[in-house]
Amino acid sequence: MNTPHHDDIDTAFLQLSFVMKFWDFPDEHPIAKETFDIELIIRDPGSRICLSRNDVQTFQDLKVFAENNNSICSGGAAITLWEEQFTSTRV
Repeated sequence: MNTPHHDDIDTAFLQLSFVMKFWDFPDEHPIAKETFDIELIIRDPGSRICLSRNDVQTFQDLKVFAENNNSICSGGAAITLWEEQFTSTRV
């Protein structure tokens, strides 16, 4: 008998919770573009990712990006639940 992948479900819902909070947060606590839209360098052993500043042109862009992220995470949670439905009913 297969055991349910609760870690996957927990992760999907935690990510969904985070992105929903991030989507809502700027409405109540506006984020200055200059504070958020910074140059970012992510270093891993053997690799480096560089993200430039000024990807976000307006505060509305930030809201749209957060809304798009919300849609992506909602889809990820739905896929995880769909997969769980089939993996938990198999014998």
